[in-house]
Amino acid sequence: MYHTREYLHLPEPLSMNVQSSGKLPHLEGLRGLAALWVVVAHLFVMFRLPIALHGEALSSDPGDRLLEELGKLPRDGHLPVFVFWFLSALVISLRIHKPTEPDPSAYVRQAALKRYFRLTFPLAAASLVSFALMKANAYDHHWLASQSDLTDHPEWLRRWFNFEPGWWNYFKVTFADVYLIQNSNYDFPLWTISPELFGPLLVFAVFFLFHPVRWREWIYVVLLAAMFVGALSEDAYSYYFMFMGGYLFAYYHQHPKKVPARSVLTSGPFAWSLLAFAFLIPVLLSLPKALDTFMRFPLRAISLTMVVTNTAWVRTILSFRPIAFLGSISFSLYLIHIPVLFSLGIYLAKTLVQPGQFHPVALCALLLAVLFACSYLFFRFIDLPSQRFASRFARMASGSEPTTPHPSH
Repeated sequence: MYHTREYLHLPEPLSMNVQSSGKLPHLEGLRGLAALWVVVAHLFVMFRLPIALHGEALSSDPGDRLLEELGKLPRDGHLPVFVFWFLSALVISLRIHKPTEPDPSAYVRQAALKRYFRLTFPLAAASLVSFALMKANAYDHHWLASQSDLTDHPEWLRRWFNFEPGWWNYFKVTFADVYLIQNSNYDFPLWTISPELFGPLLVFAVFFLFHPVRWREWIYVVLLAAMFVGALSEDAYSYYFMFMGGYLFAYYHQHPKKVPARSVLTSGPFAWSLLAFAFLIPVLLSLPKALDTFMRFPLRAISLTMVVTNTAWVRTILSFRPIAFLGSISFSLYLIHIPVLFSLGIYLAKTLVQPGQFHPVALCALLLAVLFACSYLFFRFIDLPSQRFASRFARMASGSEPTTPHPSH
């Protein structure tokens, strides 16, 4: 990544060893596990894996409903996506508000200038892989959808790639539509990319517009409250609630004397209590749909991140080198897992699992091994060069010295 050593000088409990790349290893670990979570969810959707709990409620007993809720987690990839968004804003904003940052405005300008290229080149490469596989008729998802013994979700499989790929469509989708209308035809997880572009731009705009204002703390809270109200009426607003929440969370941590609430946000017991609240309330109470969605995704993602940042033993586990490395390749893993699953995965299901020569669990283990290898190669030869190009472009366009902005995903 970036090889200039950077110390964030974060107040406890966020202070810890920082990698030579300037990254916080436990947050990298959380990002990596979130990417793996998305992959596992798609494996559950595609292949009928043994699960401990039935999809329907076991009974009206609250304990059974909680077990059912926990059993659904590996099969739902939405929560880790909200973790991605909150982490993106948090990592960017920790740097913006770092007390020892010599020129936060220069950092913000460079980070804004690099954002489009940092995202677009890797996703263009991943979409090109899908494009080539589709042209070669290597996606046989309609066959998998017809195999009731292999998948429980035929409607999900039939939904994708029902069009004839063309070069003009590929360029239009990859370089424009994926941001403007969230058109994800060539790699459907790219529905998350539009918030990954505009969410950080929102953070940068908030910093430039309001950080010089004396009463900025109140403005930040009002903005977050407005986005919360929006999140309860339109799901899309919750995307940007996550980015504003990450910005405000970082501001609290980096300005301990100005924000009395920081002692609450750095409390491990409070973080665990909030996480329990976010899990239990949707199970125990019948909530309006918008509030239920907010509790299940934005609030759980924020509280999960708070647990990680405020619990020493969790930070230690997520900082282990293999888990932190998974965070380094997480964006690559996220981008290419669908091309691999929809081509090699379905081919192996057709030739090995269907005839009974391979168990679905063994197939998924093999696919994970292939995905890790492919993700590392994609990271090494596509993602890293893209980051370096985006950083050079930002420095030249801004006419500034290098500020080693974080390559947030």
